[in-house]
Amino acid sequence: MKSISDTFIEGTIHDRKGHSIVEVEVNEKMYDSHFPNPSLLDSIEIKAIPCLLSINMDDCINDLFYKIEAISLDNKSWLGINQTIVH
Repeated sequence: MKSISDTFIEGTIHDRKGHSIVEVEVNEKMYDSHFPNPSLLDSIEIKAIPCLLSINMDDCINDLFYKIEAISLDNKSWLGINQTIVH
């Protein structure tokens, strides 16, 4: 069975930069990344939120290298935020 770390890249959200763009730290480097559920950003406080990322393959937002797939608000469990995966 694959683990989460085999499928996704772990990072940390540090700041919101736009409607659906957040600044994420991955391996001590900062990247602008797509946050596919921006309404969720309005209801949480962004202060070093752990996240799981995938490499962005969406042609509509090809200038962003990563896409956020899940976040952890309690540092124990993951909350999937990319609803397009379900479809």
